[in-house]
Amino acid sequence: MGVQQLKTAIRREFAEEAPELIAEIDQKLDKLDGILDNLDDRLSEALRKANAAADPSALTKELANAKTILANYIGYVRSEPLIAGIDANPFGVQIDLRTKLTEALTKMAIAIGR
Repeated sequence: MGVQQLKTAIRREFAEEAPELIAEIDQKLDKLDGILDNLDDRLSEALRKANAAADPSALTKELANAKTILANYIGYVRSEPLIAGIDANPFGVQIDLRTKLTEALTKMAIAIGR
């Protein structure tokens, strides 16, 4: 997705710095992985339950839950400052993470809504 490329570019840029600074940078880079922690497995669990639903009302309930989760994910992606920072990085790594994630999540929400 490009986040790993960004991490590599940052580490390369600061490779000659003091070990303490490099440790601090690595700690901050770990926060990039936190984005994925917020896009957790709740959606896959809701879709698994929808697939296993025994009756139409259970299916409707789980699909509504999945749509709510997707709406929460989309809201998170649109508002997370770290995602904006990733997209605006000065290291020449074009990621466009916010757009890619928003488009993918929106397509999923549309597919569930059909």
